[in-house]
Amino acid sequence: MKLFPALLLLLQAAVAHAATVGVRVHESEGGPLTEAVVQAVAWHAVSQDAEHDPAFLSPTLSDRDAVQALREAGASQLLDISIRWASEAKVLEGGKVVMLPLPVVEIVDRSLSGQGLVIVGRGEAAAEAGVMVDGDRLYVAPELALQHAMGRAIDHVRSPAWGAVAKPRRLPVVVVADAAWKARHGATWRAEIAARVDLASRLLAPVGIALDVVGEGDWHAPIGLPSVSARLRHLADQPRVGPEEAVRVGFTGVGPVSRLGGPEQVGRAFEPGRDVVIVDQRGLRDDGDRWDVSNEAVALAHEVLHALGVPHEEEVGTLMSSHHAGLVHLVSDRSRSLARAAVQARTAHWDAASAMLVLADAADRWLVGEPTRQLTYIVGNLPDAPVPGTIAPGSVPPIVDAALTRMYLDLAVASPESAASHTAAALVHAGAVRTGAPWLADELGDHLPPLRLSPSPALASASDAGTCDPMDHAVPEAPVLPTMNGGTGLVRDVPAKGAGRAD
Repeated sequence: MKLFPALLLLLQAAVAHAATVGVRVHESEGGPLTEAVVQAVAWHAVSQDAEHDPAFLSPTLSDRDAVQALREAGASQLLDISIRWASEAKVLEGGKVVMLPLPVVEIVDRSLSGQGLVIVGRGEAAAEAGVMVDGDRLYVAPELALQHAMGRAIDHVRSPAWGAVAKPRRLPVVVVADAAWKARHGATWRAEIAARVDLASRLLAPVGIALDVVGEGDWHAPIGLPSVSARLRHLADQPRVGPEEAVRVGFTGVGPVSRLGGPEQVGRAFEPGRDVVIVDQRGLRDDGDRWDVSNEAVALAHEVLHALGVPHEEEVGTLMSSHHAGLVHLVSDRSRSLARAAVQARTAHWDAASAMLVLADAADRWLVGEPTRQLTYIVGNLPDAPVPGTIAPGSVPPIVDAALTRMYLDLAVASPESAASHTAAALVHAGAVRTGAPWLADELGDHLPPLRLSPSPALASASDAGTCDPMDHAVPEAPVLPTMNGGTGLVRDVPAKGAGRAD
């Protein structure tokens, strides 16, 4: 048999990306299907929709035994699939009423880490009753309904890079150090930075992130800067080196030293953004232990998550807690999911539209009731804006239309030569928000004045054609918005409780 080169590459890629995943299926009592049929439906869902090789584990197997079974199978991921059945009354021709079984499927995606099994995703879906018609006869087909529900649930927990769960996604990092840091650590200053980055990367392992240092440089920071936030702003204003998606971490020897301080007293970051500052906690003392490395590593992991758009948690004792002091290591499902979606959007090199939808899904699920934060999370984690016209207004969730409005306004300000077309595109997407989600337009109107306008049909058609003179319409002056290099989004100045976005 002769294979065309492109087809051969596709087949090789399919083999290379296939991986074994453990599967436990839990079905409520009284379901209409046998255990063998349920397992067959799960096998097809995992094999075809998720492109994994399922290794079924007994539903009665404990988590400890499941970890051992995963290791023996060479797997690092476990899908816990729970199925419960409801029923729906359907009236047939002639008035006969039949009860049709309806499946509800929940899938919990758990990854094997040094802490055991940690939850990295969750999805739930239901399906309409499965029926098949043969002539004038109707057959109930619960396995068909289960197949639909399971496929939908898997779509919620997987992403375009779902097959790579076993391998952490590498987040590029560029490290810089100021003169005070180098003077304090002498010839070992690089080793001191490496120790902190390594420990922070281990703290982020349950998130599926590994910090990958891709460059280093000098940071000529003035000694007289009054605060850690001022040093962060100075760092953000410096020319960047390395890949655009890299997070730049500035290590400074100037700042407060607090043995019991939480991350906000040790570091600072834009949320989301591309810059982080870490203050050396060794001070001018040498206590003989390495509490400074631990404190700074926790702060570095905490601030990197902020840079990915992850907000504080109310829960005490987690890595993103706003209330803790000292060392922590636990990561919540919320922080994990938001961070993974952000890193994938930044580093997977998808097209901008796909990245936006992944970010919007995470924001919709984990930033409920926070539209401003949803907006900055999406915009701040996108490497590039989609080309105007590639996403039809109103064809995406309203928060995505709002994010496109924001990005096109940024581009209109940054590039005067394309200001007309970008402003026109911004207004058309703003009109989609106004029409499809007026409450969202009201919430975000202070940040994005175009959301308070509705574009005219002439403006919409001109935008679709790529030609429009925004001066022909009532367009407010485009606001000067911070760029991503300057840390798009929320600037956290000093630790404060409850007020605004100063965490």
